[in-house]
Amino acid sequence: MLNASILIFVLGMACQQPDDQSADQKQLDHMLQEIQSLSTSVKCTEAKGWAYVAYGSKACGGPVGYIAFHTSIDTNNFLDLVEQYTSSMKAFNEKYGAISDCSVPSKPSGVECIEGKPIFTYN
Repeated sequence: MLNASILIFVLGMACQQPDDQSADQKQLDHMLQEIQSLSTSVKCTEAKGWAYVAYGSKACGGPVGYIAFHTSIDTNNFLDLVEQYTSSMKAFNEKYGAISDCSVPSKPSGVECIEGKPIFTYN
């Protein structure tokens, strides 16, 4: 009887995980969209005033990439959102046993404006 109860519990968890994972992924996607929206809320006309920050968390460690932002936005709010997204992504990776390519994105040395968009420069 006990074994049947455990089996039902395990099967129930297996059936729920994809829905939970999908819901968690949608929340991460929503957070990233909000970050990207804030990032692109200022048109890039000159490099002065632009900065960047690492975001996300790869399953094997390190950031997913870097995102540019203009310092005229509410930077405290923006950086808090990036931090929340990064920690949520790390928790997601741990919860669902995510894997990644373990590549390390190159850290930009600066930002320049091309056709109204911030583009990273590298030394």
